[in-house]
Amino acid sequence: MEEMEENDFDDNELIEIHSIILFNYHFKAIENWLKSLKLNKYTTLFLKHYIDDFLVIPFLRSQDLDSIGITDFNEKNIILKAVSKLQDGGNFEYMANWLRYLGFGKYSEKFLNNCLEICFLTKLTEQHLEKVGVKEEDRNQIFEIIKQFSEFSSVEETYIWLRDHGFEKDSFQFVRFNIPFYALPLVNYFIIN
Repeated sequence: MEEMEENDFDDNELIEIHSIILFNYHFKAIENWLKSLKLNKYTTLFLKHYIDDFLVIPFLRSQDLDSIGITDFNEKNIILKAVSKLQDGGNFEYMANWLRYLGFGKYSEKFLNNCLEICFLTKLTEQHLEKVGVKEEDRNQIFEIIKQFSEFSSVEETYIWLRDHGFEKDSFQFVRFNIPFYALPLVNYFIIN
């Protein structure tokens, strides 16, 4: 059987495959964010470089955009201003934006008004969502997203991954500094060593 290379898929097929893998939740937020910036032409580029979750967007820097091939000054500036806006908005606004880009914008304002932020996400119960006004039909999807988020943001997942990939001595440092799994690609080993 002939092995397929990444280039055997066109951009739309890559996005579709990736969306299926991630249950179309996390990458959907990236797609929608890029569309809001009128830079959806970079959707596949983000996907190919594993920038596939909205939670990593606030960590993007100019060098990161250069390294994935976004070098146009104006377009890079648009992205960096949007990243800065997300950083400046605070935790409550970030949560509201995240929901909006995931397709649950109708709840953004409710989460914002109830001071719900990302750090509380894994603690939310059905009663919390009901109190905030999340419709019953949306709760299952939101809980699936929360489940994926808890795995993605877990320091324990960081420890397990590092240990399983031959970085056992470093794994304790990552736990000590409370580094979540999603931040692994963005962490500079030199900071910790």
